[in-house]
Amino acid sequence: MADASVAQHQQARHVWWEQIGAKIASAAAGSHENSRDPDRRLVLGYVSSDFHTHSAAFIFEPVLQHHDRAQFEIVCYACSPKTDATTSEFQGIADRWRDASQWSDDRLAAQIRADGDDILIDLSGHTSGNRLGVFARKPAPVQAHGWGHGTGTGLPTIDYLFSDPVAIPAAVRHLFAETIVDLPCFVTLAPLPPGIARAPTPALANGFITFGVFNRISKISNEAVEVWSRILERVPGSRLLIKDTALDAQLVRDNLLARFAACRLPAERVDLLGATSRDEHLATFNRVDIGLDPFPQNGGVSTWQALQMGVPVVAKLGHSLPSRAAGSILTALGLPEWVADSDEAYVEIAASRGLQIGELDKLRGELPGQIRAAAAGNPISYVQAVDDAYRAMWKRYCNDGG
Repeated sequence: MADASVAQHQQARHVWWEQIGAKIASAAAGSHENSRDPDRRLVLGYVSSDFHTHSAAFIFEPVLQHHDRAQFEIVCYACSPKTDATTSEFQGIADRWRDASQWSDDRLAAQIRADGDDILIDLSGHTSGNRLGVFARKPAPVQAHGWGHGTGTGLPTIDYLFSDPVAIPAAVRHLFAETIVDLPCFVTLAPLPPGIARAPTPALANGFITFGVFNRISKISNEAVEVWSRILERVPGSRLLIKDTALDAQLVRDNLLARFAACRLPAERVDLLGATSRDEHLATFNRVDIGLDPFPQNGGVSTWQALQMGVPVVAKLGHSLPSRAAGSILTALGLPEWVADSDEAYVEIAASRGLQIGELDKLRGELPGQIRAAAAGNPISYVQAVDDAYRAMWKRYCNDGG
C-alpha cells in the first residue's frame, strides 16, 4: 500500500503482540543465569529459516562470516529442512549448528537457554518460517532483530532493531517496540563471486539506453508501471529489460506487457527474461545502463547487485520502511542524488541521466571502488560496527541489571 505509514505498519505488529506474543510471554517468563561479565566472550545465537540459497542469506552471511571470533562464539539455529551448498557454508561458519526445523518453540527456547546464548538475533521478522514465538519467550537476556527483514517486530521482548537513519528516521523511532541501533546501512551484501566480468555501459555500443528491473514481479505496482512508461517516453529509443523467475510463465509475461501497453509503452520496447543461474543473472546487468527500483516496495539484494555490477539505480523514497530500502542503500554508498522524493523527480533523474551516456560510463567504472570504500559495502568495516553494537548492548545489560 503506497500510502501505508510507519505508524500503520507498527500498529499491525503491535496487534500481533497483543493477540499472540503477549500470551506466550506471560507463560514463559524466567530469569537468565548468564554471567554478567561485560568484557567476556559472548555467545551469539542466530535464528533463521533462510540458511540456504535465499536473498536474505546473501545479506546476513557476511555478518556471520566476519565477526571477531575472539569476542564472539556463533550458534546457528536452522529452522527450515531445506539444505544446499549455502547451508554448508553457514555450517562452516558456525561454532555450533542446531537443526531446529522440527522443534517446537518450547524445545528451541530450552535449547537456547542450555546453549547459554547471551544475545539472540532474529533474522526473519514476520516473514515465512519465523520463530517469533521463541523470541516472545525471551530465552536469552538480550534479543535483537535485523537483516532478514528489518522492519521491526512489535515484540517488546526484542530489545534492539538494526537499521540506519534513512530507513528509520528519528521522527518515527518512538513507534517501534525495539530500540533502534544504527549501522552504516540497514543491510549489506556479500561481495560478488569471483570471475563475474563487468562490461562498459551498453549504450556506448547499442546507441540507446536500457533501463533494467531485476525485482520480483509482485513488486511492480501500477504506479511504477506508469512512471517507468513516462521515462521511456522521455528517452528516445530507450528499452526496458525486466528479469524475474516468474517471467518463465507466458501468462505472467502477457499480463505484464498488457499493463505497460495500457500506459502507452509498446511490447516491442520491453524485454522479458526468466530464470537463470546466479552467475548468468549477474552477467545480465551488463545489458543494463540504469536500474529502476520499484515502489512502494523497494528492492534490497537486487539494488545492491546492480550497484556492485556498476549499474546506478534510481529510487523513490517513501514513508514506510519497505519504501525506504533502496534510498537507504544509495545514500549509504554516497549516491543520494539518485534518490527521488516524488514521481516527477524519479522521472527527471532517470530521463536526464539517460541522456548522459559518457557520465554513466564514468560512474560505472567508479562504482565498484566506491562501494568497497564505503562502510556499508565493506564487510570488514560493516561487521566491526555490528560487533561494537553487540558489545554495547551487553555492557548496557550488565550495567542495568535488567
